[in-house]
Amino acid sequence: MISWEVVGGTLLIARYAPESSQKTQKSSPNETRVAAFDLDYTIIDSKSGIVRTTDPEDWKWWQDNVPQKIRDAHLGGHQLVIFTNQGNLTTLTGELGPGLESFKRKIEDITRALAVPLIVYTACANDIYRKPRSGMWEEMQKAFGGAVDLENSYFVGDAAGREKDYSDCDRHFGMNLGLRFYTPEEYFQGVIGQILGHKFNPNWSITPEIETRMNENLTALEMFDVSKTSHNQYKLTSAGEIVIIVFVGLPGAGKTTFFNVALDFGAMRLNRHELGTMENCIEKAEHYLETGLCAAPDGGKIFPRIKFRELEKQLEAPTIEEGFTDVVKIDFESLYFAVHPTQLRPVVQWKLLHKPAYTRDPSKESATLKDCFKWLKLTSRSFVMVVQELNPDLVVPVALYYLVLRGLDTIEDDMTISLEEKEPLLRNFETVLDKDGWTFNKNGPDERDRELLVHFDDVITELKLIDPKYRDIIKNITHQMGNGMADYARMAENNVNSVNTVEEYELYCHYVAGLVGEGLTRFFVQDGFANPALKNQPELSESMGQFLQKTNIIRDVREDFDDKRRFWPKEIWSKHVDNFDDLFDPKYREAALTCSSEMVLNALRHAEECLVYMEGIKEQGVFNFVAIPQTMAIATLELVFQNPRVFETNVKITKGDAAQLLMDSSQDLRRVCAVFKRYVRRIHKKNTPKDPNFLNISIACAKIEQYIKSIYPTKDPKARVPLAIDGQPKTNIPYLILTMLGTLFVISAIMIGIAYSTGVRFDVVLKELADGNIFPGKEIFQDVQQGNVNVRGAPIVHGEL
Repeated sequence: MISWEVVGGTLLIARYAPESSQKTQKSSPNETRVAAFDLDYTIIDSKSGIVRTTDPEDWKWWQDNVPQKIRDAHLGGHQLVIFTNQGNLTTLTGELGPGLESFKRKIEDITRALAVPLIVYTACANDIYRKPRSGMWEEMQKAFGGAVDLENSYFVGDAAGREKDYSDCDRHFGMNLGLRFYTPEEYFQGVIGQILGHKFNPNWSITPEIETRMNENLTALEMFDVSKTSHNQYKLTSAGEIVIIVFVGLPGAGKTTFFNVALDFGAMRLNRHELGTMENCIEKAEHYLETGLCAAPDGGKIFPRIKFRELEKQLEAPTIEEGFTDVVKIDFESLYFAVHPTQLRPVVQWKLLHKPAYTRDPSKESATLKDCFKWLKLTSRSFVMVVQELNPDLVVPVALYYLVLRGLDTIEDDMTISLEEKEPLLRNFETVLDKDGWTFNKNGPDERDRELLVHFDDVITELKLIDPKYRDIIKNITHQMGNGMADYARMAENNVNSVNTVEEYELYCHYVAGLVGEGLTRFFVQDGFANPALKNQPELSESMGQFLQKTNIIRDVREDFDDKRRFWPKEIWSKHVDNFDDLFDPKYREAALTCSSEMVLNALRHAEECLVYMEGIKEQGVFNFVAIPQTMAIATLELVFQNPRVFETNVKITKGDAAQLLMDSSQDLRRVCAVFKRYVRRIHKKNTPKDPNFLNISIACAKIEQYIKSIYPTKDPKARVPLAIDGQPKTNIPYLILTMLGTLFVISAIMIGIAYSTGVRFDVVLKELADGNIFPGKEIFQDVQQGNVNVRGAPIVHGEL
């Protein structure tokens, strides 16, 4: 009898129990012994030799003794389990995949042939359940309801990192779980002495810089030398002090052992796997504090702000003011990106394969210009890369343009500056661009970009050296942006809801981003790097800025909320919740998601015009400059869509995904359109009929795809060929004619030369032509028909020669 279950949409579980089976020897009362096996090329093989066969009958035992060895493990008291990685069996929603029925039939045949109780766990996606991750094992433990006797359990798999193996995931699965590991050759055939290896080792990717950072971070833990300690030897706290220690590591890395051995001094342990959810962990931590298990020196209760984040995020450490006498912060970010090949591969490919259209030459720059690029890198590490790969004529003007507007934004963004000082500074900021030596040092100490304004005299010095045509555009845009920012700063000071309607929302985005696009377009057009029509269609550059800014506003909603700033228009959020704060209350999470989907819909409406704008770019460096931020934006928009974490933390695309986008965006419009299509389809896939915006989002996605098809039709690639031909310059035609005539002349000369070398009498030919005998007379044709070979005399006999 076999039963099937799907967990989380991506884990398929089959439980088989024959109607009659022999009783096994009992395991220990509280622990289960497990004999675990991989499926393909461990238990079974393909009869046809096809690696990824879909025929349910295309299988055979890997070796003839496989069934008996598995039955022996059952008789020896082991619970039999199969852990296998597969694909295309289920969807994320738990629906049937294309290969499910065929796979189920195969599993049913295998289990019936073994005729012993067996559980099969099948990972159907690249998520927490896929080996070498431990998700399937953890689900098994839940099913057993007790501990597993790891010492007497084992796992058999073929992906062992050997030279012939395609992977090492089975070996690493066993390592992560602390299981004895065997290859099929060892377990079923008794082969010994095999050399196991690694297809990927984190140490291979740890650069000296990363190693230095890791060593610096790990010095904080040096006092916990387990080999030199016994229980209770180290005391982390004095009387009344509170310490929170967060352990982060791969499954089986020793976090629990470390706690039990080195920190057994009465600390309270929280484990997400045991408590289930992050909310339960936080609730339990607050319970410890409330009940006095953790108390302040004066006996009062302390509720520190504890935010647990994903491994790739920085942990937000509690502050001393919240009751902690010391804070140790360990950076695991570099290690995370070193151990995940899917993240590392695009980064390596980008560094090795990327060939920029242009490269900046710092050796030709003044000291102040070098400093300007230093401030540019400080304010935006991603932006500095695309700026430095612009056409040399644009590198410095665009860099200074960005620094001027960043300085303006830093003043507007700083809530420590009073309105009396901020407003006139914003409205007249373009005038300081003419003041030699002007700097500003009144930003708050925590303002991220304050160093730029402290050294703003470098920007002013270099600004005066660039062509006036660029400087005039920079000053004009600065004037418009400064006045717009001042208007919003005054409304915020007067406790007016600064973004009430969608119109006001888009006006704000115009001031902080749309104007940036307008200035850049003027740069590109006047230098001949873009179609002049872009200057006459300002709505296109406006959409470029709006799309970027709206995406950032959606992504940063939690960060802005914590800073007491709100940019989501009331006209949208009031449809879903009564108060803006409700968006961040877990009780209203469904309403918050529908609100965020309406914000995403509002941003998506600009995507088509962004593609139209990019069609007008004529130079590779400029194209990369405008395309990269847009592809990052569409990827971010897909990430935040239907993502509840947006209301909990600041979500960002990973570095690996960003590197892949960089490669895809620095080619041509076709590749950029492919990126847009890919992420639009993901948005459409995540769209749900329960969302009131379902239909409008589906239409918006379809319109973007339809426009892409109008640029690059997939079914009739010849349709655009006439356009390319028509676009050829007419001046090419005379050159083509001369080339053709010259070719004919050369061919004729070669033919005449060959004829002369073979004995052709050109003197006779010329004499005949001179006598007017251009064509042979009719009598020749008549004589030929009558069989007369030579009308001028007797036939020539070979013997006479």
